[in-house]
Amino acid sequence: MLQRILSTILLWVVAIATIHYLGAPGGVWLITLLACATQFEFYRMLKRTGLDPFDRLGLMVGAIIVLAPFYLEDHFL
Repeated sequence: MLQRILSTILLWVVAIATIHYLGAPGGVWLITLLACATQFEFYRMLKRTGLDPFDRLGLMVGAIIVLAPFYLEDHFL
């Protein structure tokens, strides 16, 4: 239980520090990192069931989907 509490506190400290020091771009990259880590875990579970997902392509497209609205908003509005 103590390990979960400490990891939660560490996660929040990293998130708040990233957003404070790096601003919105840092927050977007942090969300992208977490999204890619989640996708990676999902693809690992699929591999354990015997499936062969396009994990590299999926991770790349997933990162683009998260990053594109932030970096391309000025070009298409």
